[in-house]
Amino acid sequence: MTAGDDWVLKAERLGCVYADNGSGNQPSSGVYADKFTLPRGQVTAIIGESGSGKSTLLSILAGLRKPNRLNDQSHLLYRGKDGRVWDQLRENRPPPGEIAFVFQEAQLIKAIPARANAKMAGHISNKGNAGELARDLAQDFELGPQWDKLSETLSGGQAQRIAIIRALCVEPNLIVCDEPTSSLDKTMSQNVIEALRWWTHETGCAVLWVTHELDLAAHYADRVALVSSGRVYCDAETGQPWTLEAPYEERLDILHDLIEQGRKQPALTVEALDRMIDRPGDAAPDEMELAQAPRWRPGSLRSYGFVVNCAVDEVSLGMRRAVAAGSNRIWAHLRGLYQAMTRSLTLILFLGLTVFYFVALGRNVTEAALNAQLSQPSMSHFTMRTVYNGGQTLDIASLGVLDKTLFDAAPIAAEASDKARRVFGRRVHEQQYLWFPDESKDGTCNTRPLDGIEPYIRTMQVFDAREPLFEDLSFPAWNGVEADPEWRTRPGILATQGFMETFRIEAGQEICLELFNRTIGLPVLGVAEEFPGGGERKYPLAVTELVYHDLFLEAPPDNFVQNGKITLPTYREAAVYFDKTSFENVVCKFPDMPECTPDETPVLFGFKLDQDILNQVRGMLRAMDGASVSFAVLSWTFAATIVISTALATAAFVQRNEKSIAVMKAFGYTVAHMAMMIQTQIAVLLCFAIFWFLGLHWIFQTYAAPYAANAFDLPVEWLAMKQGLFWRAFIAVFLLSLLVTVVVIGTWWRKNRYLSETLQTI
Repeated sequence: MTAGDDWVLKAERLGCVYADNGSGNQPSSGVYADKFTLPRGQVTAIIGESGSGKSTLLSILAGLRKPNRLNDQSHLLYRGKDGRVWDQLRENRPPPGEIAFVFQEAQLIKAIPARANAKMAGHISNKGNAGELARDLAQDFELGPQWDKLSETLSGGQAQRIAIIRALCVEPNLIVCDEPTSSLDKTMSQNVIEALRWWTHETGCAVLWVTHELDLAAHYADRVALVSSGRVYCDAETGQPWTLEAPYEERLDILHDLIEQGRKQPALTVEALDRMIDRPGDAAPDEMELAQAPRWRPGSLRSYGFVVNCAVDEVSLGMRRAVAAGSNRIWAHLRGLYQAMTRSLTLILFLGLTVFYFVALGRNVTEAALNAQLSQPSMSHFTMRTVYNGGQTLDIASLGVLDKTLFDAAPIAAEASDKARRVFGRRVHEQQYLWFPDESKDGTCNTRPLDGIEPYIRTMQVFDAREPLFEDLSFPAWNGVEADPEWRTRPGILATQGFMETFRIEAGQEICLELFNRTIGLPVLGVAEEFPGGGERKYPLAVTELVYHDLFLEAPPDNFVQNGKITLPTYREAAVYFDKTSFENVVCKFPDMPECTPDETPVLFGFKLDQDILNQVRGMLRAMDGASVSFAVLSWTFAATIVISTALATAAFVQRNEKSIAVMKAFGYTVAHMAMMIQTQIAVLLCFAIFWFLGLHWIFQTYAAPYAANAFDLPVEWLAMKQGLFWRAFIAVFLLSLLVTVVVIGTWWRKNRYLSETLQTI
């Protein structure tokens, strides 16, 4: 490196006005550096009276404040250890570990031990020996007993020494110090500055030091620059601070003289600053190759481990405070656990888990109850009849066509193909004459009743045993006689209990009836309380379609035989089955249906549908849709509430730890580090929220669920713990909190691109 390259910082034509009084020719708070070059391997002190702009200049040179008065010749260059040059005006900051900071206040992270704060910069700069160097410096600065203590228990002087160790242990190329000894006693101040001076001379790096203590500056500074009334004074030709080579007493006199001369200089005005910025200047500096910072510095695993430990330590701070205060360790752990579990963010997360889980459970239970009701055969079908004038005939052939049409409209899964039929015919055999064998002439059903005995007239229902409404038809024992298990296929008749009681007959007893213009005897194969499918009409007798079909074919009436072809009687009505998903497709095959859009063309005409059952189904479907919408609105409402609450809690955490976060950013930690720190804390608190949730669910399962199941006639297992719902609620809360964390910390990060105002003292 040549002599001309022997610099760390080089600034030209930089101005900053931060408290304009509104008049261009009146003094304003600001600072202007026409030319400033910081040499390598020396301690440079910046002196000046309070309010002169020293800290503002320091923050601009360190890249912590953005200058707002610039021109085309303005530049702020930083030369790294490896000779690469970075232009900080282009927001092109050098990598972590190049520049370290010591502020007036220590700005430690209170929740972690002193040793962790000291090593913080070393983690992000990935210095392998940072920990060992930090321990050695702690011994030199007499911090051995405080090394493992909580940072919040340190005195101001002890905390400031930790901050100085934090800066030194990364072996930076430049240390920026703003009144680093303001909270130290005289002896320790001398020790700290002596350590900085020794480090500078040994490593060939630089220290830029703002101080009011002229005696310390006279003792330890190699060079000095003056800031007075917003103007920066140094060597006008080179821009380098003046060299201090005289003995101590002469140095001190020089510094006092500089302060006195500065008082005589006119105050900087906005108008004067703008003139200096805009005046013609020297030729632009020689072109040099500038290093380019990567758009993203992911950081080392060690740095992410550090922020995770910070988050865990912050959550467990109450416990460690109790331990540090000398409390019983078990009691201290319980106390700390209780404090963590009762934090506002823990309760917000618990509320989120609870709301998402029970809203989802309520939606599932509501839908299950409505689906269970809709899946009942009595609700999952409607009946249809032909219109008498010109209507289609309901026979076997037309039912097949109708079934195929509906099947094409709403296909059924292949595994259900054996039950794929959707349309079933129903018959009613009106004015059925019947009697009993002992009332006939020969004591059998081969002859009609004796003279004087009028046959009974009853209506008989004919149904398809494969129809879902009749699949679960049960026949309890009647007077100790079990029903025939082959009742679906064996020739026989089915009767209601009322019929059996009226005629005082037993199961299995034969009944004589006139069917298809002939008399026939059929045994009673089963006795039911009543037969479904009749609507308001109740049929005392029934026979299956298969038995009816076989009896008809045995001796078909002549009027049903034409040209040797037998035609079965038509059905009185047909039952059409559907489910929730196929309802609209099915009914839209018929005209004048309110569910259907104009582009859905009906294909089935000439039928009259049972509107009562359709209206019931429509009401249930509307209830299901309404319940889904209501639960969705409820979920989104609570989600918004939880997001806002989490955002407020996260923002409060950021505000509470703003200075610590700002210091971490200054040392090179990224928004990803901060987001991980906050999200780790939320993850830990979410574990406590799960504990509260499991306790609440146990109470619900033990006491509330049985009562609710009984009150609403629900299976109690519907209200049992659903792991799928729980994990969905957990993921929803975690992802919402992650989103909130990224938004909150990202917003703070963009707002605090420059950190001088956040750190206040710079």
